[in-house]
Amino acid sequence: MICFKVSLLSISSEACIRKSVHRLKCIDFPLEAYEQLSIFKVYMFDTGLLISLFNEAVIAKIHTGDLGIFKGAIYENMAAQIMYANHKAMYYFEPNTSSEIDFVTYCGTEITPIEIKSGVNTRSKSFDNFVIQYHSKIAYRFSEKNIGESDGVIRYLPIYLLPFIF
Repeated sequence: MICFKVSLLSISSEACIRKSVHRLKCIDFPLEAYEQLSIFKVYMFDTGLLISLFNEAVIAKIHTGDLGIFKGAIYENMAAQIMYANHKAMYYFEPNTSSEIDFVTYCGTEITPIEIKSGVNTRSKSFDNFVIQYHSKIAYRFSEKNIGESDGVIRYLPIYLLPFIF
């Protein structure tokens, strides 16, 4: 087996291998006007390719379902891959150092927050605060839980339904 060490930043987004998701300065129309081009997260277009970059011990843990804290990163990467495949604009929002909205996009004409949770604990104070502060008409929280709704705004959906909301 040949091993290559690769920096995610050195992989070209033009080669359709990675996607940079920029942070928003604020939440307002149009989102594109408020993206901070120098601050971003990097996602791989292919979650399997991302996993292949890890050493064999990590891959073995992934195969046995023992992902620990890294499970959230894999779920987020899968979500970014799905959103990219559906041609969705993707941003993230970090109003302060202790809170973050995983993805902010448009659903129709509405600015829509999307939270990705890798387990059944779906609580997120920053997400709930975003929905209230920015008067979101629709918000999505994806997790391993079943379908649900809160206040007619936050929709709880299983992660496998993400491709079907666009």
